[in-house]
Amino acid sequence: MDTESIKNESELLAAQSVLTVHSLFSQFSPVGKFVLVGGLIGLIPLYFVTRFASHTYYTEKYKSYAVTARASFTNPKDVSAGTVGVVLAGSGQFAGFVQVKNENLDLALADATYTFRFYNAQNGEVYTISGQFFLLPNQQKYLVIPKIPVKVTVERGEITFSHQHWVKRFAIPPVSVAYTTPRWSYQTDPQSFIIEGSITNQSAYVLSTVKLVLVAFNEMGQVVAISQREEYTLQPNKLRSFQQVISGLSPEGVTKVVVYPDVNTLDNSNLRPLSSNSR
Repeated sequence: MDTESIKNESELLAAQSVLTVHSLFSQFSPVGKFVLVGGLIGLIPLYFVTRFASHTYYTEKYKSYAVTARASFTNPKDVSAGTVGVVLAGSGQFAGFVQVKNENLDLALADATYTFRFYNAQNGEVYTISGQFFLLPNQQKYLVIPKIPVKVTVERGEITFSHQHWVKRFAIPPVSVAYTTPRWSYQTDPQSFIIEGSITNQSAYVLSTVKLVLVAFNEMGQVVAISQREEYTLQPNKLRSFQQVISGLSPEGVTKVVVYPDVNTLDNSNLRPLSSNSR
């Protein structure tokens, strides 16, 4: 069938449709025609009213979800912190520490500033120190001041946070650092508390820096000693042994020591792919 034939057939069908509608409409009485036309005209505003009502209903229904989703990014929960602890660090000095947590499940703290303040028994401030830290989503960890460089008894401490830089990372490289249960021992000459153990990089990256926080607990679960160290250039699937010596310290009642590896996976320079030359 050519184009002209199709065109003629379409015109014929259209004409027949018009005649059919006209024939049906002519069967109505004058009153019926008036009611039918009025009903059709009345459907126009009804359509717009229904559309507006539907839009208003669903907008209100989902408004709470939209606000919640926006607030989780624009109004992140602040870093939460426990009570600042103070323990002996050997040689008449003290160490300060606190557990902090990122309660945001989808936001990372790329960079922030902490400020520790330490006080003596008379509530006088004896030492202040600031530093930088990060937190992965839903991460909890220790911030540690291994040595408070003052020659007075430190009774308590406080911590504040500032310049919190929150970011939403859609993909954070998976990095896992396994560790063996640490062993500890005491040395008398010179007096020292010694912690030994090993870690293994279970990721596919060369880790430029891995921080290890070493915490000794007594049978009550209280921290009686704390320290930290850094390991560098940790190769994938390689065992690395370490020994941490805390001079001048012999903590009593130690029942276990836990190592907490901490890797900044938000810093791309801290993760290097394993090149063929380094295998």
